[in-house]
Amino acid sequence: VSTARSAWRRDRARRRRGCGRALEHQGPAGHTAGPYSFIAARSEIPALSQTPPADPILRLTQAGLDALRRGDLVPAAQMGEQATRIDPRRAEGWLVLCAALTKMGSVDDERAMGMALQNIPEGEPARVVLAADRASALARRGRAQEAVDLLQPLEALGASAPPRQRDVMGSVYAMVNLFDRAVPHCEAAAAALPDNAMVQYNLGTALRYLGRFDEARTALERAVALDPAHSLAHGTLAQMQKATPESNRVERLRAARAAAGDDLDKARFDYALFKELDDLRRTDEAWAALESGAALMRKVTPFRADRRRARTDALISTFDPARLGAAAGGATRPGPLPIFIVGLPRSGTTLTERILAAHSAVTPMGETSGFTLALRQALNLPRKAEIEPDAIRSLSA
Repeated sequence: VSTARSAWRRDRARRRRGCGRALEHQGPAGHTAGPYSFIAARSEIPALSQTPPADPILRLTQAGLDALRRGDLVPAAQMGEQATRIDPRRAEGWLVLCAALTKMGSVDDERAMGMALQNIPEGEPARVVLAADRASALARRGRAQEAVDLLQPLEALGASAPPRQRDVMGSVYAMVNLFDRAVPHCEAAAAALPDNAMVQYNLGTALRYLGRFDEARTALERAVALDPAHSLAHGTLAQMQKATPESNRVERLRAARAAAGDDLDKARFDYALFKELDDLRRTDEAWAALESGAALMRKVTPFRADRRRARTDALISTFDPARLGAAAGGATRPGPLPIFIVGLPRSGTTLTERILAAHSAVTPMGETSGFTLALRQALNLPRKAEIEPDAIRSLSA
């Protein structure tokens, strides 16, 4: 405990700077494990009305919870951190801190969860919450094997694992393309949380990748029934089935699009409409939907060719063949041999992967973000932060 607290203090100033950077680059909220696990763990924090108000950890926890609800993520993280410094063995402060770091996209969320697991005693229910969340953070960073390894103790809990953590576990397995392992957890979570649209969506997407299309459509339609504004579920349904004059979702999509308030959701509805209208050969309407979606996506995720070109040039000059060769040193790493397939969109890369993956000794990984994730980690950048050319060149120092 003493060693962990010392390390935490040494990193405090850097973490606070990281929090500020994360807020500057905060993007549209998506589905992440942190908020789900935090809500599930809420009942594990004693209510102030039942606890003497003199308990400083509970006072800080309550203040941190209030800050989280308001969206004041940095103050929430700071109050959670203060609680962990009072007693690092108690879970309440860690839960608030880790939830805030996850929501802001901080580079320190996984590190904080790891330290929490070092300090919170075995047997505490919060360990299940934090272990599942940490596995999710590792999977988002492309550290698939570490994420899967972290889930193994949770597997031993079986049906006794909390439903929300079963959902997180299923999402982690799906993120690393282990859909056969994902589905049982997603099914258990969906059965226990039948009114949760995102849980139903997670089940539907996992089933889809296993080729269980009828079951996938049932789960996705349930997600839409629970949340008619669920643009991801609408979009996945549009991609799964060819629209016909007798069976299509055009009017439903148009109604959901008209009610959407978020530009990202509107863009997703536009793309789904394009797919269905194109299937119906209503070309002019399809093209209008595609143009609308593309215009909205340019607002949500602006693309500047000059910045992309500058970043690519910085990568080429920083990681030249001589440097890469020296780093490798002729050594051969143990374990599976990676096969890299590189190409432009629509050039046949997916087909090539599927052909190779037909061999029993080859495991497909899909389109990974491993290079970008490794670069962000080396630069200590939050998930949403822009990777600047000067930052890349600093790695050559």
